[in-house]
Amino acid sequence: MARHQQGTRDDGSEVDDLGALIRGNIDGEEHAYDRPKRHRRLAPALAALVAVAIGVAAVLFAKDLFAGFGDVPDYSGAGGDTVQVRVDEGDTISDIAVKLEDAGVVKSARAFTEAASANDKSKSVQPGLYSLKKQMKASLALEAMLDPNAVQTYKITFAEGLTVDQTIAKLAESTGKPKSDFEAALGDRANLGLPGWVPANANKLEGFLQPGTYTFDPEQTPLAMLQAMVAQFNAVAAETQLEQKAAAVGQSPYGVLIIASLIEREAKHDDERPKVARVIYNRLAKPMPLQIDAATAYGAGKPGDQLTKSDLEDKNNPYNLRVLPGLTPTPIASSSEASIAAALAPADGTWLYYVRNSEDGHHAFVTTDQEFLAAKQQCQQKGWC
Repeated sequence: MARHQQGTRDDGSEVDDLGALIRGNIDGEEHAYDRPKRHRRLAPALAALVAVAIGVAAVLFAKDLFAGFGDVPDYSGAGGDTVQVRVDEGDTISDIAVKLEDAGVVKSARAFTEAASANDKSKSVQPGLYSLKKQMKASLALEAMLDPNAVQTYKITFAEGLTVDQTIAKLAESTGKPKSDFEAALGDRANLGLPGWVPANANKLEGFLQPGTYTFDPEQTPLAMLQAMVAQFNAVAAETQLEQKAAAVGQSPYGVLIIASLIEREAKHDDERPKVARVIYNRLAKPMPLQIDAATAYGAGKPGDQLTKSDLEDKNNPYNLRVLPGLTPTPIASSSEASIAAALAPADGTWLYYVRNSEDGHHAFVTTDQEFLAAKQQCQQKGWC
């Protein structure tokens, strides 16, 4: 017969069987450690699953991130339909690339930027309007833009001595824009950029459309083109100090410009312009008519070689310097910088006449009537006048 054993539980209650108590405690210990042990077995598996998920996500992210570093979308040919693309002042290669993609010229902006990176000349792409093809290979589009003739422009040269009417006629012919549009732009005097010393009653704008070579954009308006020519005149006026030096020769700036236009029509050679200016100033000082037939012809609206006796005697023509004293009401043509400079700094001399004395258009400068008649006779004998 087994001996009865007593014991005490952890809570202080008594038990009859000490073995049961021990088993109970052991069972409790086993229960206490069972759960942590099972969690430790699950943790490595869960970590492995998480690692796999992160790996998959990383692969997908990397695929998206580096997708742009694979094949670059680009066309393969020289293109088809023509399209115009404007490059503005200050545009970067990236700006140009986006414009080309938007216009359908290149398949992707990146294709153009990569082509530009491989070509050192890409930095020389100029602002302007370009005529390109749709669906061009990016490198071919870049080559097309680097062609000096790629920019769509009107390059027009205006000779010295042209009238306003002749100038706008050439503008209309060269650009295809109506002459009436240029005439309307001339009427917008407040926006042409004219200098402030232009008389309010100057009914013509002769002399303010500076001669020279201009490059115009096809999308420029007639007003913008005339503004460019007036701006160039203002630059020449500043260079020659027209406004500042006019008083030294006893003229207003506008008066100097009139004299410069007369010099322009009379002198073919720069070395004679200051001498022609001196003859004009000497005649004004006497006073005596300037007798410059180019001015008379301007007022009569015909070439100088078509003037008639009645034209030369017409006192109703305010530009008839054969009979009227002083200067013409306005300039009669555009003037070169050399003529403006001569009008501001005439040569020293007592001359009152100049007569052609060579086949190349040079003149003899003389003072007395007798010298003039002798020079004229020689000119006629040689067939120069």
